[in-house]
Amino acid sequence: MSESRPQPLRPEGSAPARRLSLLRSPLYLRMVASVAVVLLLPAAITSAYSIQRTSATRIESNHRQLLQATEAKATAVEALLLRAISDVLLLGHAPPLQRYAKELASAPAPPSQDVLDLFQLFLRRSGGLFDGIRVLDRTGMEQVVITLDGRRIRTASREALRSRADEPLFSGAMSLTGISGRLAPVYLSPVELATTPEGVPLSPPRASLRYAVLLFALDGSIAGVLVLSAPLEPLLRPLVPDEPADHVYLVDASGDYISGPEPRHLHGGALGTGITLRTQRPEDAGEILGRPRGKLSDTANLPGFLQAFARIRPAGQGTIQWTVLSERPVSAILIQERELEFVVITTTLGSLLLALLVTLTFIRRVVDPVNQLARAADAISRGHWETQLPSSHRRDEIGQLTEAFAKMGRQLQAAWRELQQHVDELKRSEAELRSSRNLLQALIDNSTAAIYVKSVEGPYLFVNRQIAALTGLQPEELIGKTDAGLWTPEVAAARIEEDRQALEAGGPVVMEQELSLPDGPHTFLAVRFPLADANGVPYAVAGIATDITDRKRAEEALRQAHDELEQRVQERTRELREAHLQLMESARLAGREEIATTILHNVGNVLSSIKVSASLIEERLRQSRLPSLGKALGLLREHPHGIAHFLTEDPKGRLLPPFLTAVAETLVEENATLLQEIGGLQKNLEHVNNIISVQQSLASRTMQIIEDVDVCATADDALRIQLRQALEIEVVRDYVELPRLHTDRHKLLQILVNLISNARHALMASPGPRRLVVRIRGLGESVQLQVIDNGIGIPPENMLRIFQYGFTAKKDGHGFGLHSCALHARSMGGSLRAHSAGPGQGATFTLELPWTPRSLDADGSEQERGEVRTAG
Repeated sequence: MSESRPQPLRPEGSAPARRLSLLRSPLYLRMVASVAVVLLLPAAITSAYSIQRTSATRIESNHRQLLQATEAKATAVEALLLRAISDVLLLGHAPPLQRYAKELASAPAPPSQDVLDLFQLFLRRSGGLFDGIRVLDRTGMEQVVITLDGRRIRTASREALRSRADEPLFSGAMSLTGISGRLAPVYLSPVELATTPEGVPLSPPRASLRYAVLLFALDGSIAGVLVLSAPLEPLLRPLVPDEPADHVYLVDASGDYISGPEPRHLHGGALGTGITLRTQRPEDAGEILGRPRGKLSDTANLPGFLQAFARIRPAGQGTIQWTVLSERPVSAILIQERELEFVVITTTLGSLLLALLVTLTFIRRVVDPVNQLARAADAISRGHWETQLPSSHRRDEIGQLTEAFAKMGRQLQAAWRELQQHVDELKRSEAELRSSRNLLQALIDNSTAAIYVKSVEGPYLFVNRQIAALTGLQPEELIGKTDAGLWTPEVAAARIEEDRQALEAGGPVVMEQELSLPDGPHTFLAVRFPLADANGVPYAVAGIATDITDRKRAEEALRQAHDELEQRVQERTRELREAHLQLMESARLAGREEIATTILHNVGNVLSSIKVSASLIEERLRQSRLPSLGKALGLLREHPHGIAHFLTEDPKGRLLPPFLTAVAETLVEENATLLQEIGGLQKNLEHVNNIISVQQSLASRTMQIIEDVDVCATADDALRIQLRQALEIEVVRDYVELPRLHTDRHKLLQILVNLISNARHALMASPGPRRLVVRIRGLGESVQLQVIDNGIGIPPENMLRIFQYGFTAKKDGHGFGLHSCALHARSMGGSLRAHSAGPGQGATFTLELPWTPRSLDADGSEQERGEVRTAG
């Protein structure tokens, strides 16, 4: 029982308190719930069944409509394909092209102007369905290439024509068989993605198709192949969702997304992203791609959605096997049903609230007195004996029950008061005894040593918490157990023999012993001594065991660390000597003596830190308190027959337990310090290894001299270098004041000198007024430099090759200047672009560099480079 008297419970007299008490009454709640269930359960079941039937009907109707709309979209796309095929056939049989086919059958020849006019008129009137026309001869060599770029039609020069004989489209077209010797079918290519000159797909992807039809001479022989390229976008216009929540996809036979609402999912197979219908929905893909049309609902791959699909496969075209896939979430269909559900739920809740209010009105007078009796009984059962007992002036059965309960409560309260007085007296006596015992137990339990007492027969009589922790049992569970029941037979036999030696010695016996614990073997320094009764007869053996495992491990770790340190120092000294020779040789070849000296200085600093750590370890070992522990054990050996009296009565003996505790704590602290120093040694050795690795990587990489550069002054330097002679060129310096650019000044100057030199040559070859503009602007995270001239310009066919190695338009050029400028710009983390409206329209070269340098390899990946940083 508690020593403090419980406080009496206050009666709940107010109306809100009584209502709150009613709501906590199980009897009251059961009665209210019974009424609510009887009233609302039939209505709820009927409403739920009606909503479910209406929802299922609406879902099925929407699924049929979704399939019909999907089939209509597939038919519309297929009609566009057939129209394109028809247009290709009509163009192939146009009279100008028939005449050109006759010439082409005898010998390769460029087309006449009427053929070119026919092609241009066809592209303009195709409504965007086609954007390019090519004519190949029987060998696959291009004879004419016309492309539609926006509203402009471009005709490729003869020099830009190339062979297409190795392309599958040419071989597929040449394998076509003529129909009646005059009309040939059309070969369609699979969906193709536009690429850069290096063969990398454009981002975002631009998909297209190519149509190929054979050109026949009048004698029926094959004269060549007519190829028309068409963007895919016009064919996808019918694939518009009918509802805002719908998704419409177009996939090919392999499962690649050709169109859809997610651009990053498109052309997953061609782009190598791995995102296809088969990878996203493997189970659904088998149904969708394996059947010409059908429906799917709430599948494992796409739960909560309706799916409808229809196949597109024009007759005679094996390369086109597309599927239109439409999706509609079931949640979008059931919005109206949710509104109905809301009305039903609101009505049900209203009915429930009304039922609760009616029930409260009729049963509160019955439940309220019973609830008061229950609360009073509960308070008394929990020890609140001074609880105010309920009273009632009612003359019915509830009133009689209340009076009987009050009389019984008063009798219990009187008996409780008498019992409380007797309990208080017992508690005072027990507290005095417990205080003495707790004092002794606290002294023993808070000792870091494991202390125990065993009778001479073997059972344990007393243990502290430390020895209980070694066995994994509670101290009270160890009392009465023997060594045979706690340890293995070998360990138990060793403990029994050590107790026998202590009994025979008649005094303390000190020894080290090994003990296997769950976390590994532990070493203990154990002191055993016999306990005798008043007649001097030993009745028990007491033991004090101190765990010295950490000290032993620290000694072993220190020895291993010393050996390992010695070996690593020798290895690192040899590696440093070899690295020093390599570093000095590389520095002499690339001007890196200063870097090598700095690295060697860093290595020297790390070695100095290693030496300091070794000295600290040696000093801690010299200052260890292990010798003091030996002296303390010597005091125990001097009192072999009265060690208990010595520890409790002798002034030196009373100091011994605190001293042993302090020594153990010091040893733990020394162990942590030594482990910390050893960890520092390992980190320093790893740092030395990293310094050597960095120097080895620097020796194999290009060095950049990074400094703070005045971009305007550098541009002026380049102009002075290239325009020293008095030339009839108007130079416009269109500069803005900018901060200094952190980059390689020599590479920047080399790029500007090359660009101004090319502009000067272009201007000198132009007869009109000569004007050169150097423009410098800041663009957020980068700086932009432009060299603009009104010289002879650049032909369109040269724009894609202008930065290629070896390409030049000058008679005495070598084709390296612009190529090296592009490489330098890329190595500085920037870019170099060229633009020209055509011959005689001048040219603009734009160099953009980041404010913070970023080095790139030739493949475009970022790499670290050796840098010499200087202040501008």
